[in-house]
Amino acid sequence: MHFLNVDWTDPAIGATYDLVRMEAGTRWYVSLTNKMVLRLAATIGWIAGSGALGPPPFERYYLGGVGNLRGYALGSVSPRQQVPNSSDPTFGTGLRLVGGNKQVFFNAE
Repeated sequence: MHFLNVDWTDPAIGATYDLVRMEAGTRWYVSLTNKMVLRLAATIGWIAGSGALGPPPFERYYLGGVGNLRGYALGSVSPRQQVPNSSDPTFGTGLRLVGGNKQVFFNAE
């Protein structure tokens, strides 16, 4: 199975923000025995927004979970950014997942 997706949004057509996303991938199934199958998968993706901050965080890539990166919590693999824990500077800072604008992953199971 192969796939290619292209998404485009623009305020001119009623969208809230401007965005372009392209993704492609493939999955192959190989019979090893009559009771065992090997699955090979590859996915690549790219997203861009025209705003100063890029695409909104909820549209970005977050890996993790049984769908792509087993052993990690759902959506837990992402670039991180240091942000204040509170408006009070005495509380310090913490790391926040910000999502990526590119993804490439391969898996075999």
